[in-house]
Amino acid sequence: MFKKFYQGLYQRLAITLLAVCIIQGVLLLWFFDHSSKIQHQETAQNLHQHLAEYVVKDMSLFIQGHFDEATIKDAFRRIMLIDPLTELYVLNTDGKILTYDAPAEKIKRNQVDLAPIKQFLHEKAFPILGDDPRSLKQTKIFSSAKITDRNKQLKGYLYIIIGGEDYDSIVDELFFNKLLKVSVFSILAGFIFLLSASLILFYTLTRPINRLCREVRRFEASDFKKISSHYKPSMSTKRLLKIKSNNELKILEQQVFSMEQRIVTQLQEMKQQDKLRREFFAYVSHDLRTPLAGMQAYLETLLDENVKLSNQDRQQFIQNVLLNNKRLTDMVNELFELARLEHGEINIDPEEFVLSDLLSDLYASLSALANDKGIHLIMDCPNMGLEVYADVGRLERILQNLISNAIYYTPTGGIVNTLITELDKGRVEISIQDTGNGIPEEELPYVFEPYFRAIDGKKVRQDGCGLGLAITQRLLALHQSELQVESQVGEGARFYFCLRTHGVSASQFIPPLETD
Repeated sequence: MFKKFYQGLYQRLAITLLAVCIIQGVLLLWFFDHSSKIQHQETAQNLHQHLAEYVVKDMSLFIQGHFDEATIKDAFRRIMLIDPLTELYVLNTDGKILTYDAPAEKIKRNQVDLAPIKQFLHEKAFPILGDDPRSLKQTKIFSSAKITDRNKQLKGYLYIIIGGEDYDSIVDELFFNKLLKVSVFSILAGFIFLLSASLILFYTLTRPINRLCREVRRFEASDFKKISSHYKPSMSTKRLLKIKSNNELKILEQQVFSMEQRIVTQLQEMKQQDKLRREFFAYVSHDLRTPLAGMQAYLETLLDENVKLSNQDRQQFIQNVLLNNKRLTDMVNELFELARLEHGEINIDPEEFVLSDLLSDLYASLSALANDKGIHLIMDCPNMGLEVYADVGRLERILQNLISNAIYYTPTGGIVNTLITELDKGRVEISIQDTGNGIPEEELPYVFEPYFRAIDGKKVRQDGCGLGLAITQRLLALHQSELQVESQVGEGARFYFCLRTHGVSASQFIPPLETD
């Protein structure tokens, strides 16, 4: 159950904050206690720094060459009754404890380190801690003074512990009863305030993320069909992305919404393309079987000894077999050419040449096809000497695909016009306009797909594999150009693209051409 609770971002932040606050509270409590002790030690040691010196001056601790232990204990008893915070000890010059007024079982060590005592006598940098005779581990603040004889010879030290064992008991009791309670209450109040404010802040920050997660889950549950309801349906993606905001979460929401729209659009396009691809394979398999079936029928007839054919009929059958074979070969070549283009296996060798010469030769080769359908071919080229920079063979294939396609889709008596227009920046636009039935608007985005064959305005499916425009688009991409189309049902179609009028050195980058 805890693992499930810890999965949410808000819950993780809250638990992390709680742990940080607890650790911080413990550290603050320790720091407060430590600082208080240091301050108290420094203050107490400053106040008592001359205590040992006064005691040594007022009392004769060293008499007739030795310490008078009875006199010293009596003096210590009186001083400790007046000031119960102190514990007095007499040390020899090596730090060994000689005399004290306390039960023997309370003394845990008989030797005191002299280094802190010497530091106390010379530096006065408080607090200075020395060994506690009543503890093997503890150190305490102290006051100390030298004990000398009449000849000022050092005989030992008076060592006074400030805040003795009884004092520690009282301080501990007060600390836990009062000081600790106040400290804990203050820290707890601050902790609760900080935790509450942080949780509110975290909730404010994580609420949009949680909402966004719910929207994404809802979008996923709808099989990527229902776009987030957080935005108005009338708000377009471009308009949404133009909204300026410095809020990263708002920007994230906008990007997720844009992503959802794109996913929905791409899924629709994929479904449409999948449908067209299945249709394509169906049509291609049919178109491939048709010439094969025709060839097989003619060949079986020629091989049948029971069928008597005249030489003229035999020649006609052979001619039909060759026509079907050519048709089949052309279709297979187109499929292979498209595959090579998609895999980048075809390169171009551009050069400068006169465009009108290429169009004249191409019109001559297509005139028979146009005459059979009663189509009038027009070439509108104001500058007959205009040169373009392209691969001659590839451009011929491009123009042949476009013009023959226009002838196929133009009814008898129609016109196919090739218009050459000079543009700025060393470009020329080539446009093929027909007077056919046009392409429906909903089909325009798919006309360049390799498996698409448009239905004209009369809803009649035209012949062909539907590879011509796909091959043309990819050949133009090698020329850094793009084929575009304009069409309205009943008013024909216009396919156009741009080329350069001069070459560019191989070391220079050639930016994509823009069409007007």
